[in-house]
Amino acid sequence: MTTTTSHRAPSLERADRVHLAGTLTVAAGVTGALAGAALALWPREVPADRFSYPLGSTSHVAFQLFFTVHHLGLLAGLLALGVLARPVATRATRAGLGLGAVGMVGLTLMEAVVAVVGLGITVDSSRGQLLGSLYGVASMMIGLGLVVAGVGLARRPVFPGRARWLPLALGIWVFVPMTPALFAPMVWGRLAIIGWMLLFAALGVALRATTDGSDRP
Repeated sequence: MTTTTSHRAPSLERADRVHLAGTLTVAAGVTGALAGAALALWPREVPADRFSYPLGSTSHVAFQLFFTVHHLGLLAGLLALGVLARPVATRATRAGLGLGAVGMVGLTLMEAVVAVVGLGITVDSSRGQLLGSLYGVASMMIGLGLVVAGVGLARRPVFPGRARWLPLALGIWVFVPMTPALFAPMVWGRLAIIGWMLLFAALGVALRATTDGSDRP
């Protein structure tokens, strides 16, 4: 009896963590999509060459602080995916998931830094170009990591049916269509980000579904 209890306790604890992470990821995906829509429709408060465009100082700081907290929900989803994948993951899959998580940490830190450093500068300034490059590096890390991990998890899935393709879709989306869209008029970039956020929401739903058959209370 003691052996059975000690064997099941970690499994139940893991199910609880994955379920909570899934809930956080759904919330982050949905609120991120809503924030993307809000930014697409936001009235212009500064000229188009400003790094914070279309936001003025107050709204820029508010949105950046929101995104800083918001990205933690996305990170929770990637970490939970790593927990689920551990029993079946190859070395390449683990490396991809690790790279994606590190990239998301970097993106989260960037949102916090840009809340202050991004005020009052132009996109073409040296500081603006540096911030844009750092955003790009973090995003590419997430995309590359999830493509590598996604290939592995398509072959050794942790989700049933079409959900097995979600990690790969999240990685590919960074490169096509999101990266090209970010160089197009702003509305196209926002639409691409909204799509990415909805994929994260779907990841959260899939994470929660893995615990439906558990003995969680």
